[in-house]
Amino acid sequence: GCGEEPQPTPKFDATLMMTNLAHNHFVPAVGQLDEDAKKLYGATQKWCAALGTADEAAKLSGAQAAWKTIMATWQRVELMKIGPLAASSGALRDDIYSWPTASACAVDQGVGKLKLEPNFPIQDMLVNWRGLDALEYLLFAPSLDTQCPDSAKPPLWDVLSKTDKAKARCTYALLVAANAGGHIATLKHAWATD
Repeated sequence: GCGEEPQPTPKFDATLMMTNLAHNHFVPAVGQLDEDAKKLYGATQKWCAALGTADEAAKLSGAQAAWKTIMATWQRVELMKIGPLAASSGALRDDIYSWPTASACAVDQGVGKLKLEPNFPIQDMLVNWRGLDALEYLLFAPSLDTQCPDSAKPPLWDVLSKTDKAKARCTYALLVAANAGGHIATLKHAWATD
């Protein structure tokens, strides 16, 4: 009413806001992403174990569902382009999900390379060889045909049987899932310590 003293405007506390966002939004979301990554790896393992059996289609569906779940979580986390995801020009973000820098041919080349070199260092390859986008191709490709032109076709691809191609892709999918999961664990640790 008239004559009342105006109340002072509370001072905005940016540190308090960032602490609230970190503890109540970022850390829980990244923790969920880490859990989703573990489930995705487990579902991919089950798919690989079921190749050539009556359970193959069901286990592939399970792995695809786990991929969709982690992507829903990732869409929330990816919006948090501060801290670890913003550092080094977004290098950790690209390690986890490099889209739009994606290449089905690069993934096929990775499948072929892994077939020849079982211990090849996937972490040293370009981001379009690994990450959740590479796993999308491996889990959802409509056929076992390579997406590479003849000049870049993976070695031995044409002589591999369908069974061998499926096993090779599944083995590579496990490697990709483990690699992405490792980067997600790094992100979780960074938020926990920061």
